[in-house]
Amino acid sequence: MYVGHDHNYTLYGTKGSISFDLNDPTVLTICTGEGNPKDYEKITEKVPEEFYITQERAFINAIKGEKCEHYPSVERGAQGQKVVDAILKSAEEERWITV
Repeated sequence: MYVGHDHNYTLYGTKGSISFDLNDPTVLTICTGEGNPKDYEKITEKVPEEFYITQERAFINAIKGEKCEHYPSVERGAQGQKVVDAILKSAEEERWITV
């Protein structure tokens, strides 16, 4: 029996979507196509190993003073916040928002 939390993220665009699930952070699900989204091709892609860093590993490495371009920073947090703000605005205004 699965008891836990679902943390799924899906970004939708004009030509498809890409999804990420923290329950399996090693894969991305990509849907692409034109016309009816029901007809889109759905593929699963393995996340390149260089981008696979667990929060626990990143925390330990940061404590050890190891640098990595994929670790979070204030600048990256600000960039992420712009995406979150655009998502909220898109939902409120029911229209596409360019980021």
